[in-house]
Amino acid sequence: PWLVSAVDLAPREPLYHYHLGKLLLEGRDDFLTKAQFTRAGLDKSMLEAFARACELAPDNWEYALQYAKAYYVLDPPRWAEALERWQALENRPVSTALRELIRLHEAKVLINLGRADDARATLARVTDPQLAADKQTLLDELARPVAK
Repeated sequence: PWLVSAVDLAPREPLYHYHLGKLLLEGRDDFLTKAQFTRAGLDKSMLEAFARACELAPDNWEYALQYAKAYYVLDPPRWAEALERWQALENRPVSTALRELIRLHEAKVLINLGRADDARATLARVTDPQLAADKQTLLDELARPVAK
């Protein structure tokens, strides 16, 4: 209730929207178990909170990254929309390290969309040694036989 009140009192404060989105994300199982939300209502409210935070603070990368990752937890995950978010972020001026992190997420989404060749091409553009383990995890996932 405090976060909702904070949003109501200061609707142009992006931090409040962001924290509301995080609360809905991290507490989703609890909210659903206690029937405080329907799954669709929770997903909608969470995405709206992250979207509003990003709208109010377009240069805040923490908000933007969390918003893009939020599409993964929806039921069902909305991979096509997640891909749009990651591609929009990649097109913004960012550091090389952040661009490569974004590419890792793009590849993850492409794998889930069944676009293995596109995922491989995206992963080939990830060269940062600090991301090597995450890149390898995705490459391993691509190497697994597809379940039919």
